[in-house]
Amino acid sequence: MEELKKTIALLFKRKGSSQMTEKEFVFSASMDLRWFPPKDSQQLLDVAISRGVVTLLEGQISPSFDTSAVDIPLDFTPTTAVFDMPAKEDLFSKILEHLLASLDIERQEVISRINAVQEKMGVEIEVAALLAGRSLDVDMSGFIDDVGKEILSRMKAG
Repeated sequence: MEELKKTIALLFKRKGSSQMTEKEFVFSASMDLRWFPPKDSQQLLDVAISRGVVTLLEGQISPSFDTSAVDIPLDFTPTTAVFDMPAKEDLFSKILEHLLASLDIERQEVISRINAVQEKMGVEIEVAALLAGRSLDVDMSGFIDDVGKEILSRMKAG
């Protein structure tokens, strides 16, 4: 998680802004800094969203932490470890993939809908994904127990 935060912090520090669009994010990570191909840079964004390191609201990406508090070595370049999932697969990513497989909607549109629900209702990202999927008539029942367990484990850890 530390490498992911450094990666995100450097992208925003380099931009000199606390917000950027999805296109700017992907372009910066792939073309400007030449860290990853565009597809992998999009995956970097998805991982950052799913782990809560950034938020996506109304098309704008913002870090969810103070980027100025992150020390970044001058020669920093992220490795592909930033894409590695924890021991258990990231639940949000599983839900997102289920939605994408069930719908004929672009990834960005699905994420925007999820973020709109999260912003409106003030719920965890996984709950927002379930609600967004349900509003799109996708069967989300297979994820309900896992989402409950995930949120409870976060409450115990925090």
